[in-house]
Amino acid sequence: PRLVWKEGESPAVEAPGDVLCTDGSILRVDAFLASGKTPVGVVYYIDPTGKHGKITALKDAPRVTIDGNENYYGIWATRGLAQDHKYIHSVTPYSKECDVLFDMRGTENTQKIKIDAEQKGEFSKYAPAAYYCYYYNESSGLVDPSNPAGWGWYLPAMGELNILYGNRVPVNATLKKLKEAGWNAEVMDLDQSYYLSSSEKDNDNCWHNDYSGHFKQHYKYNSKTWYSPVWKY
Repeated sequence: PRLVWKEGESPAVEAPGDVLCTDGSILRVDAFLASGKTPVGVVYYIDPTGKHGKITALKDAPRVTIDGNENYYGIWATRGLAQDHKYIHSVTPYSKECDVLFDMRGTENTQKIKIDAEQKGEFSKYAPAAYYCYYYNESSGLVDPSNPAGWGWYLPAMGELNILYGNRVPVNATLKKLKEAGWNAEVMDLDQSYYLSSSEKDNDNCWHNDYSGHFKQHYKYNSKTWYSPVWKY
């Protein structure tokens, strides 16, 4: 990430729904709107110290066309990624919902998916969901692979999406205010959308959150589902 704070200097957060700005400050949404600053994303998780947390991006993945199939909101992977029976690409597969809700390793999952896809040949083609999140650049709102190390974003694990679901009310309220103020906040209503996670169930299925409180398996290779990058700070 480009925002780096020295030990003890990261800003305190008051509540989910706060806005992380490009200068490293974190403001309540009304204070942000009066500040003249630029947003990076919306805080949805705060750790017990109040100094670290997670944010969700202001933009979901765009529609893409892969192998002639148009209007896919998000594809976890293409069949070409499954090589030599190596179907599991995240850190650990979870067969049960009660277990996957503890998966908080979105960063590690995304890195492992990236490595597997690049070994196959092309990250963007074989694992488009992880690719979009890894190279998402909040400054442009576009995929920007110019930095090999990515920009700090990743495809969240199921446990991280579960936390986002739990704090969807203040996050939705902030996203609505940002959009009304003219900021390019293009995120689906978190109460009405399905979102993919980087957590896997088995050879053919990942996990997704349908934002009605249900967490379900989802076919990896043919999904019309949203995904949105998240970032730790």
